[in-house]
Amino acid sequence: MQEFAELKGLMANMSEVREHKASFAAALREAKRNIPEAEQVGGSTSRFKSAAHMVMAAVK
Repeated sequence: MQEFAELKGLMANMSEVREHKASFAAALREAKRNIPEAEQVGGSTSRFKSAAHMVMAAVK
């Protein structure tokens, strides 16, 4: 019985993780769209790109 309760809790956590992952992915897509604008202004985006790749790898 306790195992079932734990499994139910884990499943609830997974759905929450999926929601956060979806909102994070949307924010990352928006940021990627803004990268060319930042490069035109002369901003450095290489650090942002590498950080974004690391975060996406961790989320997968």
